[in-house]
Amino acid sequence: MYESVFFAAPGDPSVLFIEKAEDIRPKGDEVLLRQVAIGVNDIDVLYRRGGVFSQGKTPIGFEAAGIIEEVGENISGFDIGDRVVYATGPLGAYSSKRCISSRYIIKLPKEVDEVTAASVFFKALSAHYLLFRAFLIREGLTILVHDVVNPLNQILVQWACINKDVRVIGTVANDEHRQMALGIGCSHVMNYNSENWDKELIEHTSGIGVKAVYDSVGKKTFEKSISVLTQLGLLVSYGYSTGSIGKIDFEQVFKRSIFVTSPSLFEYKNNRMELILSASEVFTLLGNDKIKMPTVEKYQLSDVQNAHRSVEAGSTNSIVLV
Repeated sequence: MYESVFFAAPGDPSVLFIEKAEDIRPKGDEVLLRQVAIGVNDIDVLYRRGGVFSQGKTPIGFEAAGIIEEVGENISGFDIGDRVVYATGPLGAYSSKRCISSRYIIKLPKEVDEVTAASVFFKALSAHYLLFRAFLIREGLTILVHDVVNPLNQILVQWACINKDVRVIGTVANDEHRQMALGIGCSHVMNYNSENWDKELIEHTSGIGVKAVYDSVGKKTFEKSISVLTQLGLLVSYGYSTGSIGKIDFEQVFKRSIFVTSPSLFEYKNNRMELILSASEVFTLLGNDKIKMPTVEKYQLSDVQNAHRSVEAGSTNSIVLV
């Protein structure tokens, strides 16, 4: 027997429920995983709230790490006992066991444990494509990252700063997080709930603005994010913690030849070789003592509702189900 989490209608965390099922067997190119740790991410909350929803009982979760217990008949390159992690497969990661195609899994190096992997793999892969694929961070640039204490953005900010002459300006939701934002590499920090954060940024950059804005906040910041970009600047919209952005005022875009993109991890890492190469860079990053990874906050699978509540409360920790 194994346990899995589902929801049958969008709503608050109380819609999540656990069901038990008989043991499963892998087919073809699948492996059967005993899942040791499961990552809980903002995208899971978005799905649960109804941002993307299929009618009827729906599985949830994209990220987990575990140990292979059985392999399908067409498997090569993976063996029983291998420790692996994944973050780009189909929904269904919130489960004590799972069959998943081998195209999504990556072997863990011996120095990375399953809990650490499940706490950061989705976030670090996301930071990778945001910095090096959707945009190419390079020396001399000034960028703005909203909500820098969000666990994903903590990694993004530090990765942008490491070995680069990059100036990162950040925003936070409340003043209590300013010191934390400065501690991970931001040169200047603003409160995005302030009416005048956009004017403060323009003044701070001597009227120039920033080359790129990384916006996971959405409705609260989107319009002003456009206004602080330089000509040919890029707005990367990859989250909606304060609500959907609604319609875009393209007159503001046209005026300065601004680019707007809403990228997805699943599209950028869909190619198997790209996933392997990106994972290698993520594991290298985990071994860099200059990078402070978000603190891990653990919940039992049976306590999944409270895990989601912690994410919605704006936790600065990585949430993991164990």
